[in-house]
Amino acid sequence: MPGGGGTIGDKLLQTTSAPAGISATIARQASDVVAFAFTTDPGQITFSDWGIGAYTVELNVTAAGGQVLGYKAQLVRVNSACSTVATLATSASQSGVALKTFSFANVSSTGSASDRLQVRILATGGNGGDSARTMTIQVNTTDSEIRAPWITPSPTPTGGFGPASAITSLAVAGVSTGTDPMLQCDMTSMRSDVTGDGYWNSADVAAVLGLFGKAVETGTRADVHPDGFVDISDLAMIAGRIGSPSTPSS
Repeated sequence: MPGGGGTIGDKLLQTTSAPAGISATIARQASDVVAFAFTTDPGQITFSDWGIGAYTVELNVTAAGGQVLGYKAQLVRVNSACSTVATLATSASQSGVALKTFSFANVSSTGSASDRLQVRILATGGNGGDSARTMTIQVNTTDSEIRAPWITPSPTPTGGFGPASAITSLAVAGVSTGTDPMLQCDMTSMRSDVTGDGYWNSADVAAVLGLFGKAVETGTRADVHPDGFVDISDLAMIAGRIGSPSTPSS
Protein backbone atom coordinates (compact mmCIF):
# COMPACT_ATOMS: atom_id res chain seq x y z
CA MET A 1 0.00 0.00 0.00
CA PRO A 2 1.18 3.57 -0.56
CA GLY A 3 2.70 5.47 2.34
CA GLY A 4 1.03 8.27 4.21
CA GLY A 5 -0.76 6.39 6.95
CA GLY A 6 -3.16 4.03 5.26
CA THR A 7 -5.20 4.88 2.22
CA ILE A 8 -8.90 4.20 1.73
CA GLY A 9 -10.75 2.09 4.25
CA ASP A 10 -8.13 0.34 6.35
CA LYS A 11 -10.07 -2.18 8.39
CA LEU A 12 -10.31 -4.06 11.64
CA LEU A 13 -10.87 -7.68 10.64
CA GLN A 14 -11.21 -10.97 12.47
CA THR A 15 -8.98 -12.73 9.96
CA THR A 16 -5.33 -12.50 9.04
CA SER A 17 -3.49 -12.62 5.72
CA ALA A 18 -0.06 -12.01 4.26
CA PRO A 19 1.99 -9.53 6.32
CA ALA A 20 2.15 -6.01 4.93
CA GLY A 21 3.73 -2.77 6.02
CA ILE A 22 2.24 0.71 5.81
CA SER A 23 4.02 3.97 6.56
CA ALA A 24 3.10 7.46 7.66
CA THR A 25 5.22 10.59 7.51
CA ILE A 26 4.36 12.91 10.37
CA ALA A 27 4.18 16.65 9.70
CA ARG A 28 7.03 18.68 11.14
CA GLN A 29 6.40 19.55 14.81
CA ALA A 30 2.88 18.10 14.65
CA SER A 31 1.44 16.73 17.87
CA ASP A 32 -0.92 13.74 18.18
CA VAL A 33 -2.02 13.72 14.53
CA VAL A 34 -3.75 10.67 13.06
CA ALA A 35 -1.05 8.58 11.40
CA PHE A 36 -3.14 5.44 10.90
CA ALA A 37 -6.80 4.53 11.41
CA PHE A 38 -8.53 1.16 11.24
CA THR A 39 -12.31 0.69 11.39
CA THR A 40 -14.72 -2.22 11.62
CA ASP A 41 -16.93 -2.95 8.65
CA PRO A 42 -20.57 -1.84 8.75
CA GLY A 43 -22.54 -4.64 10.38
CA GLN A 44 -19.49 -6.21 12.02
CA ILE A 45 -20.81 -4.94 15.37
CA THR A 46 -24.59 -5.29 15.72
CA PHE A 47 -25.37 -4.22 19.29
CA SER A 48 -25.66 -0.81 20.89
CA ASP A 49 -24.18 -1.51 24.34
CA TRP A 50 -20.53 -2.51 24.13
CA GLY A 51 -20.46 -3.20 27.86
CA ILE A 52 -17.55 -2.37 30.11
CA GLY A 53 -14.15 -4.00 30.22
CA ALA A 54 -10.55 -3.99 29.11
CA TYR A 55 -9.31 -3.26 25.60
CA THR A 56 -5.78 -4.00 24.39
CA VAL A 57 -4.15 -2.76 21.21
CA GLU A 58 -1.04 -4.57 20.04
CA LEU A 59 1.01 -2.67 17.44
CA ASN A 60 4.07 -3.94 15.62
CA VAL A 61 6.19 -0.86 14.88
CA THR A 62 8.87 -2.04 12.44
CA ALA A 63 10.54 1.31 11.69
CA ALA A 64 10.53 4.78 13.22
CA GLY A 65 12.74 7.70 12.29
CA GLY A 66 14.60 9.61 14.95
CA GLN A 67 12.10 12.50 14.77
CA VAL A 68 9.05 10.31 15.39
CA LEU A 69 8.88 11.49 18.97
CA GLY A 70 6.07 9.26 20.14
CA TYR A 71 2.79 7.59 19.28
CA LYS A 72 -0.42 6.67 21.06
CA ALA A 73 -3.34 4.33 20.49
CA GLN A 74 -6.84 5.76 20.62
CA LEU A 75 -10.20 3.97 20.70
CA VAL A 76 -13.04 5.81 18.97
CA ARG A 77 -16.70 4.95 18.47
CA VAL A 78 -17.84 6.20 15.06
CA ASN A 79 -21.21 6.03 13.36
CA SER A 80 -22.03 4.25 10.11
CA ALA A 81 -20.68 7.22 8.13
CA CYS A 82 -17.43 7.21 10.15
CA SER A 83 -18.14 10.46 12.03
CA THR A 84 -17.03 10.44 15.65
CA VAL A 85 -19.63 9.47 18.26
CA ALA A 86 -17.24 9.32 21.21
CA THR A 87 -13.55 9.01 21.99
CA LEU A 88 -13.43 6.07 24.37
CA ALA A 89 -9.80 6.16 25.51
CA THR A 90 -6.36 7.44 24.57
CA SER A 91 -3.18 5.75 25.75
CA ALA A 92 0.03 7.20 27.10
CA SER A 93 2.74 7.79 24.51
CA GLN A 94 5.30 5.17 23.56
CA SER A 95 8.26 5.39 21.18
CA GLY A 96 10.82 3.33 19.32
CA VAL A 97 10.72 0.15 17.26
CA ALA A 98 9.18 -2.93 18.89
CA LEU A 99 6.01 -4.88 19.42
CA LYS A 100 4.02 -2.40 21.52
CA THR A 101 1.03 -3.02 23.78
CA PHE A 102 -1.47 -0.33 24.81
CA SER A 103 -3.90 -1.32 27.57
CA PHE A 104 -7.17 0.37 28.51
CA ALA A 105 -9.15 -0.59 31.63
CA ASN A 106 -12.86 -0.14 32.40
CA VAL A 107 -13.86 1.22 29.00
CA SER A 108 -17.62 1.48 28.47
CA SER A 109 -19.71 2.70 25.58
CA THR A 110 -23.29 2.78 24.36
CA GLY A 111 -24.82 4.18 21.20
CA SER A 112 -26.42 2.92 18.02
CA ALA A 113 -26.29 -0.70 16.95
CA SER A 114 -24.88 0.48 13.63
CA ASP A 115 -21.86 2.19 15.24
CA ARG A 116 -18.36 1.02 14.43
CA LEU A 117 -15.09 0.75 16.35
CA GLN A 118 -12.12 2.71 15.06
CA VAL A 119 -8.54 2.40 16.30
CA ARG A 120 -6.32 5.39 15.60
CA ILE A 121 -2.59 5.68 16.00
CA LEU A 122 -1.71 9.27 16.91
CA ALA A 123 1.85 10.38 16.28
CA THR A 124 4.05 13.34 17.18
CA GLY A 125 6.83 14.54 14.93
CA GLY A 126 9.87 16.72 15.44
CA ASN A 127 12.05 18.38 12.82
CA GLY A 128 14.27 16.83 10.19
CA GLY A 129 13.61 15.36 6.78
CA ASP A 130 10.85 13.01 5.68
CA SER A 131 12.67 9.81 6.60
CA ALA A 132 13.31 11.07 10.12
CA ARG A 133 9.58 11.68 10.60
CA THR A 134 8.32 8.42 9.07
CA MET A 135 7.09 5.34 10.93
CA THR A 136 6.07 1.95 9.58
CA ILE A 137 3.78 -0.64 11.12
CA GLN A 138 3.10 -4.23 10.15
CA VAL A 139 -0.52 -5.18 9.48
CA ASN A 140 -2.57 -8.27 8.59
CA THR A 141 -0.93 -10.48 11.23
CA THR A 142 -1.53 -11.33 14.88
CA ASP A 143 1.33 -9.02 15.83
CA SER A 144 -1.00 -6.06 15.25
CA GLU A 145 -4.39 -6.62 16.77
CA ILE A 146 -7.00 -5.40 19.21
CA ARG A 147 -8.70 -7.26 22.03
CA ALA A 148 -12.15 -6.05 23.07
CA PRO A 149 -14.58 -7.46 25.66
CA TRP A 150 -17.21 -8.22 23.03
CA ILE A 151 -15.05 -9.89 20.35
CA THR A 152 -15.40 -13.67 20.13
CA PRO A 153 -12.19 -15.29 21.41
CA SER A 154 -9.88 -16.63 18.74
CA PRO A 155 -8.76 -20.26 18.81
CA THR A 156 -5.24 -19.23 17.77
CA PRO A 157 -4.17 -16.18 19.80
CA THR A 158 -0.61 -15.01 20.12
CA GLY A 159 1.20 -16.29 23.17
CA GLY A 160 1.34 -12.93 24.87
CA PHE A 161 -2.42 -12.59 24.77
CA GLY A 162 -3.24 -15.98 26.28
CA PRO A 163 -6.02 -18.45 25.44
CA ALA A 164 -8.90 -16.10 26.23
CA SER A 165 -7.82 -13.37 23.84
CA ALA A 166 -9.47 -12.22 20.66
CA ILE A 167 -7.70 -11.52 17.42
CA THR A 168 -8.80 -8.63 15.27
CA SER A 169 -6.11 -7.81 12.77
CA LEU A 170 -5.16 -4.31 11.78
CA ALA A 171 -5.62 -5.06 8.13
CA VAL A 172 -5.02 -3.10 4.95
CA ALA A 173 -8.15 -3.11 2.83
CA GLY A 174 -7.54 -1.33 -0.44
CA VAL A 175 -11.04 -0.49 -1.55
CA SER A 176 -11.36 2.06 -4.31
CA THR A 177 -15.00 2.55 -5.22
CA GLY A 178 -17.15 5.46 -4.10
CA THR A 179 -19.91 3.07 -3.08
CA ASP A 180 -17.77 1.15 -0.62
CA PRO A 181 -18.74 2.12 2.96
CA MET A 182 -15.09 2.11 4.02
CA LEU A 183 -14.46 5.04 1.70
CA GLN A 184 -15.87 7.36 4.37
CA CYS A 185 -13.21 6.20 6.84
CA ASP A 186 -10.19 7.05 4.73
CA MET A 187 -7.18 9.05 5.83
CA THR A 188 -7.87 11.73 3.23
CA SER A 189 -11.13 12.52 4.99
CA MET A 190 -9.25 12.99 8.26
CA ARG A 191 -6.53 15.08 6.63
CA SER A 192 -9.03 17.44 5.01
CA ASP A 193 -9.79 18.96 8.42
CA VAL A 194 -6.61 20.99 7.95
CA THR A 195 -6.82 22.91 11.22
CA GLY A 196 -7.82 19.83 13.23
CA ASP A 197 -10.65 21.62 15.05
CA GLY A 198 -13.31 19.02 14.27
CA TYR A 199 -15.06 21.01 11.52
CA TRP A 200 -14.68 21.70 7.83
CA ASN A 201 -14.95 25.47 7.55
CA SER A 202 -13.40 28.65 6.21
CA ALA A 203 -10.35 28.18 8.44
CA ASP A 204 -9.41 25.07 6.47
CA VAL A 205 -9.83 26.95 3.20
CA ALA A 206 -7.66 29.79 4.51
CA ALA A 207 -4.93 27.37 5.55
CA VAL A 208 -4.83 25.88 2.05
CA LEU A 209 -4.91 29.29 0.36
CA GLY A 210 -1.99 30.39 2.52
CA LEU A 211 0.22 27.81 0.82
CA PHE A 212 -1.57 27.72 -2.52
CA GLY A 213 0.73 27.09 -5.49
CA LYS A 214 3.67 26.00 -3.36
CA ALA A 215 5.63 22.78 -3.14
CA VAL A 216 5.50 21.47 0.41
CA GLU A 217 7.16 18.73 2.42
CA THR A 218 5.52 15.39 3.08
CA GLY A 219 2.96 15.52 5.89
CA THR A 220 2.00 19.19 5.43
CA ARG A 221 -1.67 19.34 6.45
CA ALA A 222 -2.64 21.82 3.75
CA ASP A 223 -1.57 19.20 1.19
CA VAL A 224 -4.88 17.38 1.66
CA HIS A 225 -4.44 15.43 -1.58
CA PRO A 226 -0.90 14.38 -0.70
CA ASP A 227 1.14 14.99 -3.83
CA GLY A 228 3.72 17.50 -2.57
CA PHE A 229 1.87 20.57 -3.90
CA VAL A 230 -0.91 22.74 -2.52
CA ASP A 231 -3.29 23.38 -5.39
CA ILE A 232 -6.89 23.19 -6.59
CA SER A 233 -7.09 19.48 -5.82
CA ASP A 234 -6.61 20.24 -2.12
CA LEU A 235 -9.34 22.88 -2.14
CA ALA A 236 -11.64 20.44 -3.90
CA MET A 237 -11.18 17.89 -1.12
CA ILE A 238 -12.53 20.43 1.39
CA ALA A 239 -15.19 22.20 -0.67
CA GLY A 240 -17.84 19.50 -0.50
CA ARG A 241 -17.54 19.20 3.28
CA ILE A 242 -17.76 22.86 4.34
CA GLY A 243 -20.15 23.39 7.24
CA SER A 244 -20.16 19.84 8.55
CA PRO A 245 -18.29 18.24 11.47
CA SER A 246 -15.24 16.23 10.54
CA THR A 247 -13.64 13.19 12.06
CA PRO A 248 -11.33 15.01 14.47
CA SER A 249 -7.60 14.46 14.36
CA SER A 250 -7.30 13.65 18.02
